Amino acid sequence: MTKLRALQRPVSSILDEFITEISVGVKPVTARRILDVRIHLENFLDEYGDEIVEDHTRFLAERARDPVGVFGRMGTAEDLFYAFYVYLSPQFRMPLPVDARCQVRLVRDLAHWMWARALLPRLDSGSCIVLDVEMALRQARRDVAPRR
Repeated sequence: MTKLRALQRPVSSILDEFITEISVGVKPVTARRILDVRIHLENFLDEYGDEIVEDHTRFLAERARDPVGVFGRMGTAEDLFYAFYVYLSPQFRMPLPVDARCQVRLVRDLAHWMWARALLPRLDSGSCIVLDVEMALRQARRDVAPRR
């Protein structure tokens, strides 16, 4: 494990702080949707995280020991950012349109929040994954936009 990786915060801490910040003053129904999206995201990360994290073997061993919250314990901000590209794809969208819109908005806001707090030091704005996530966000926003 690199020194930089050892110093990064776990995903669970990042999500706790972000969700706390964005939930201040929102309506109860919005707070519930935010929580539903977080649960959906964490379930996705726990199931598919072995394809995302650098140390696949360690992730699989940790998941075998305790599968709930494994990505939150082992993943980093960079791992989370990489996961957005797949998480935004149609097969992982939440089924209700209003929830899918909240999902896309939360990922967009979380990505911006992570950049603003310099949690992605090894990525630059022109890297392939950043461009892929931006493209996935644009497509997902189009997909979930209310039809007129």
